[in-house]
Amino acid sequence: MFILEKNNEEIGLYLKKLILEKYHKVRKFCIAYIKLSGSDWEDGSLIAKLQNRISQIIRGNKAIQVYDLPFFCELLDVSCEEILSAGRHFVPISGHVTNYEIAFSKDKAMWDKYINHKDKLILNPDEYNKTVIDYALEFKNYDFLKYLMDNGYIWFVDDSKYDCHDRVFGFAAGTSIKRREIGYHDTLDVMLRYHSEERGLRQKMIALAMENRDFGVLDCLHAREVPALYEACSYMNPNTKCKNYYNENVIKEIAKSNDDRVFRYFSEDFPIKDQFEREHWFIYPYLGKLLELLIAGENKYTEAVLMGTIDHNKRIYGKLRKMVNEAFELSNNFYNQNGQYLVSVETVEKDVMNFYRFDDEDGFLSYIFCKAKKDYLKLTANVIHVEAESNDSLIQTLIKELNSSYEEVKNIRPDATMLNEHFAEM
Repeated sequence: MFILEKNNEEIGLYLKKLILEKYHKVRKFCIAYIKLSGSDWEDGSLIAKLQNRISQIIRGNKAIQVYDLPFFCELLDVSCEEILSAGRHFVPISGHVTNYEIAFSKDKAMWDKYINHKDKLILNPDEYNKTVIDYALEFKNYDFLKYLMDNGYIWFVDDSKYDCHDRVFGFAAGTSIKRREIGYHDTLDVMLRYHSEERGLRQKMIALAMENRDFGVLDCLHAREVPALYEACSYMNPNTKCKNYYNENVIKEIAKSNDDRVFRYFSEDFPIKDQFEREHWFIYPYLGKLLELLIAGENKYTEAVLMGTIDHNKRIYGKLRKMVNEAFELSNNFYNQNGQYLVSVETVEKDVMNFYRFDDEDGFLSYIFCKAKKDYLKLTANVIHVEAESNDSLIQTLIKELNSSYEEVKNIRPDATMLNEHFAEM
């Protein structure tokens, strides 16, 4: 039981304090009241009428009416006991909505209200340092997350200003929900922009989109990509940090799929352009891990995925072989002109392969050879191998073919026929 403040002036003064702390002006509070009530907040006469009534309450000329009290409590985030005791009695507010509750909710009206809340609750983590996005991913509330993405409230990849160098460090997740005025610390945008990848938010959303068979969202999320691919093609560096972005749940979600579209999506190769608009070719960097799960589980799609991966490896070998052979011919012509063979075949080959790099841990490679000033042969790519065996003779044959194609890329040299012809002419 609390003691009711009988002096209306004391209640009015306390109410005024609460209103000004949160809304700064009584008029703004009145507009929020009208919006919450569902009336026309653009009706100036309605605003003026309410403002006059609240001013009377603040001055102590009128008592708070029963029909006003729920609106006051909701808008000011306080209990009725606190208002009617003029701040001398406090009780917990059971109606206070949290990130946890919103992330669990299926109520669109509740989502909208939370997103547009004056205090920008959605922009901040709770006492467990979890944002509403963290909880929504944890609860697999796909409808809520899709709603946020469809309405441009959040994004996990920013394609509006594509820059290959930016992708090296992440996919620029972010939010369009405006922060409060200077002086407040609203951190969701910072957490999304700079910590999305390390917190695994995009990868968790990929797993959720997989579960819901939403290929549009998978494309939007660049599900087959990781920042390491952009690092490789921007800097011609095969020693990527690809393993830092590995998410076992995503791989398991793909492996248990019964939809052939899922396997086609993740086993098709794709180009990425560097800052000079050159195309470099990649395939899902964790396809080897996926294949090992498929092989172990005797998945019916194993054969198709293996064949697609073999095709990719062979295509990369073909592209690389063409470059290496062209480089050898150019290098040979440079060192050995006018029929005078002054440089050994081993030296020419070494010159050609001097800038070939292969990372055997992740299967990334890069090749660069200068043909002329500002004219280069360039390729960055990845190839796949598996560390698994199968009792199925066909699958085992395909595994051997896949690993053989991987080794061909890894150990590539100029064609033996070219070397022999060059050696014969010396």
